[in-house]
Amino acid sequence: MDDVVLFIAGAEPLRLPATPHLYVVKPVGAAVNVQSDGPMSLLIVDEMTVGCVVSRLEAEGLAGQVARVVCVDEQYILVAAKIREALGVVGQSFMSARAFRNKFFMKEFLKTAEHFTLPRYWSPIQRKDVAAVFGGANDGRIVRKPILGSGGMEVTIAESLHAMGEVAQDEMLESFVDLPMLHVDGLIVGGEVRFFVVSKYINFCLSFTDFKYVGSEFSHDARLNARAELAMREVFQLLPSFQDGAFHLEMFYSDTDMVFCEIASRPGGIGIVRALEEAYGINLYRAAFLAQCGRPVELPSMRRTETSWLLVPHGVSLDIDAGRLRGLPWLVEFFVAEDGRDRSLHCADGKFKAVLKGDSLSEVVERRCELLASIGYA
Repeated sequence: MDDVVLFIAGAEPLRLPATPHLYVVKPVGAAVNVQSDGPMSLLIVDEMTVGCVVSRLEAEGLAGQVARVVCVDEQYILVAAKIREALGVVGQSFMSARAFRNKFFMKEFLKTAEHFTLPRYWSPIQRKDVAAVFGGANDGRIVRKPILGSGGMEVTIAESLHAMGEVAQDEMLESFVDLPMLHVDGLIVGGEVRFFVVSKYINFCLSFTDFKYVGSEFSHDARLNARAELAMREVFQLLPSFQDGAFHLEMFYSDTDMVFCEIASRPGGIGIVRALEEAYGINLYRAAFLAQCGRPVELPSMRRTETSWLLVPHGVSLDIDAGRLRGLPWLVEFFVAEDGRDRSLHCADGKFKAVLKGDSLSEVVERRCELLASIGYA
């Protein structure tokens, strides 16, 4: 047996395609939230580190039998890349994983872009004066974020550089971009972008901090979509890319500008995967898994329905009649959190989440408004 597939499992509940010799890696005490269409084995490690995983493989006599190391969770993208290199197997390299995970190095690779710009950015790891980058203490709002952050966790916005305070070594600063945002979600197979969709965010990704809902809908703006595609393809030209897997790209946009925010080598979160699956018939988690295993992926040829997703954060007063919602034929799925908290911890941490569909964008917009009104969102 020399074709073991090692799946580095994160927090997302997933059902994987049937795969011979599939081993799912989870740390001690973590919930087993991965299922498979076929047999699978669990590999429990003390910690999700390269040393712990490789030692466990050696103890089980599997270290020389691993053919693929698969990961679709941002938290473990770097660990998975290091495991590949330790075992000498194909897949996303550590250099590529770092470029798609580390927000500072990501932007360093993209400085020469022609089809988009970057916000001004700075990190303590640079040998550069922060004031030289941002132009002074009162030169507009500043965003502070963890270099390895995700989901808007621990992101803060200050009115000026002077108001920001001390910046830790694992953080960075960026100039605030006051523009709407789009996201591009897709799949790379054999080093080529084989599927992608451009969507527009509704409200701001950090809207949970202001107790506002966030969502997205497909972009029907042909010119914007073409500009987003140019920017997307240039990102992949400039970054040390990967051969197989999903991606989630975010850009700020206006009629004249495209400003890069960030990109990740994993599927988009919240309701993006489910909305795309309903619209196109492709589940990006399963497709990314198959692609990373070197197996064929059936790609969609057309959009079969219009979809949208939304999330209402914790701390918002709602009146949800779950029974009524279950009777709505256009509501693909919804989730109501059992625990009530004063506020959400990150952008995917919601009190209410939903995916809905319609025959047209206008119908989806109408139904989204109806849904929000029906749960008491004001």
